[in-house]
Amino acid sequence: MMVFFLILSLFFVQSPVEIKGMEGISYRACIEKGSLYFQYKIRERWSEPVIIDSGGILEFSIAVTPGDFLHIVWCKEGRVWYKTTLQPITPWFIRQGGVPQWSEKIPISESLRTEPASNPFVEAEGEWVYVVWRGPNEEGEDIGEIWQRKGIIQPPRTPDWRRPRNMSLSPQRESNYPTMSTGKVVAYQESLPDNWEVYANLPIPSETVNISRTPTNSFYPHTSLLPAPPSIPFEWQLFSIWTESMLDSFYRVIFNNYFFQPRFPSEPVIDVIPGLPEPSPYCLKRDSFIDF
Repeated sequence: MMVFFLILSLFFVQSPVEIKGMEGISYRACIEKGSLYFQYKIRERWSEPVIIDSGGILEFSIAVTPGDFLHIVWCKEGRVWYKTTLQPITPWFIRQGGVPQWSEKIPISESLRTEPASNPFVEAEGEWVYVVWRGPNEEGEDIGEIWQRKGIIQPPRTPDWRRPRNMSLSPQRESNYPTMSTGKVVAYQESLPDNWEVYANLPIPSETVNISRTPTNSFYPHTSLLPAPPSIPFEWQLFSIWTESMLDSFYRVIFNNYFFQPRFPSEPVIDVIPGLPEPSPYCLKRDSFIDF
């Protein structure tokens, strides 16, 4: 067994990415010598590696939706490609020796308007899958813009894809390294005259904002979007981390919590606060324990 894990550790030497599925299933993928490999496991043992595609692959991203449909994108020869599993992956399926069946690879960026493409990122939520990547600007110049394409998932078929959208809309400024949060927010790094900043494209209101706002360079964002707690006068909070450059070639990781979309004043909010003249309805009766 030790030899088995040693072989795997030597095999996946180039930045494996691991994600969690349902009921203790894990998935991971990596690039080795230009080929994209995939594995899954339940409990401790990883499956044998499966080749998703081979030859000149430099970047990839992987996501999973409830029911454990997998989605994976990668860049090859300046084009973004996509595959999905054709049936949900369950612990019972794996225990019975089932092997995930992948769709044929599909070109996502397939357009002179959005290629050459690089740095793809995939996110999936509910019935939708979203892909973003860095492509040329609207004039076809090699000044990066962030392009997004979404498709509605229709198992057992592959998603029905909509047309690509330009999410950065800054044709004279370089935009790169896009990520997403549940398809609602697209974040990326943007080149300004004096430094790089992290920008986010927010859905409501529809606007692009600078969420890093630092005098030094901000790179490689990642974000997570969650509803704000009732005590906050905003609907959404965007948790972000990125790499921030410092003096003397040092770097640090910055965390930021950005609130947006104000709540309506009439929205009812019940606060569970003890000691008030009128008690919260949640404080009048208790049937079981809950952390407070």
